[in-house]
Amino acid sequence: MAARQIILTLFHTERCGLCDNAKEALLRVQKTVPFTLKELNLNKPECPKELAERYVFDTPVVHLNDKFLLQHRVDEQKLKQVLEDYQKTGKQPTPFV
Repeated sequence: MAARQIILTLFHTERCGLCDNAKEALLRVQKTVPFTLKELNLNKPECPKELAERYVFDTPVVHLNDKFLLQHRVDEQKLKQVLEDYQKTGKQPTPFV
């Protein structure tokens, strides 16, 4: 069985300590569960305007394959479990905070 593609998108802003912590946590999880990490700065034009407006006061935010997954803090153990379950089932997980 082929592995399911996992793309996590980190929506962040500059000078955001929680964003820095989230990225570090994502990179640690990535060492055990492979996924592609995309980063979008909410203040840059490449970030869709509607998402920038929605998340500007709630960073960081993480999407799994373009669907909201979590915000503010990354629980590494929970994220690892969610990604492993997604790989096995393909079922979009319930968002968590």
